[in-house]
Amino acid sequence: MRRATDAVDEFLAAPTEHVLQRRRYIVALTDAGTLGIVIAGDVEAQDAADIFPLLSRAPDVFGTDRRQLVDMRRVRSYAQGAMEVLVGYHQEADAYVDTVGREAVVRPEGYVGAFAEGFHRSMAFPFEGRAFTTEAEAFHWLGDPEGWGELPVDEWLPGGDPFVADLRRLLLREGAALDQNTAARTLGVSRRTLQRRLDEVEGGFRGLRRRVVIGEARRLLTTSADPIKTIAYRLGFRSPARLSEAFLRETGETPAAFRARDSADPR
Repeated sequence: MRRATDAVDEFLAAPTEHVLQRRRYIVALTDAGTLGIVIAGDVEAQDAADIFPLLSRAPDVFGTDRRQLVDMRRVRSYAQGAMEVLVGYHQEADAYVDTVGREAVVRPEGYVGAFAEGFHRSMAFPFEGRAFTTEAEAFHWLGDPEGWGELPVDEWLPGGDPFVADLRRLLLREGAALDQNTAARTLGVSRRTLQRRLDEVEGGFRGLRRRVVIGEARRLLTTSADPIKTIAYRLGFRSPARLSEAFLRETGETPAAFRARDSADPR
């Protein structure tokens, strides 16, 4: 499970373990290494400039010939000042621009979409850039057909449901032992209200709990040397066997097999 942070330094220190959350955008790496930027809401000049510290350090952290996706479908408005700031940065930031390999922009409708689609043509970048209307087409063109995979992008977005975000944090703390009644009581709502608030979440409470807990298990198996038994109890399972059963159902392999494969995978 990726940990959310609003600190650029923390994200860049371990980008496969974090998602960067700022006022109007998130940044995350896909499993295949595409640098994804998702923008949402009403973007002002200061919001456009907010991403520049990250972009300026991208060549050092993510290397050259990068694949990038910029998803603007959730942008409601993009101020004229924001457009000017963005264009100005790209005109001056040669170290950043020269290290992009391919960039796909997923455009919304209206004037924001027109700006997004015309951006690459008007700037004459040294890299190949194209605009798309769907995320799937954009990721396919980038050579990353799995895209976000199971990463919960919508839950990370600015303006996402804070109730779901609070529940995710609670699940990270309590793990598989957390039931609906306890979750509802901790969050100060009735069980019925909890269920209603999760109507739009795939699998409801159980589905969210499964994804959060197994995602955290994958993170711990990858980033720590703790025994699987220790991880199982930390995540609220009654026994290591319960963790293995849940992990196998979710991923198709046991925790031990996942750890062995991850350790053998050259990075």
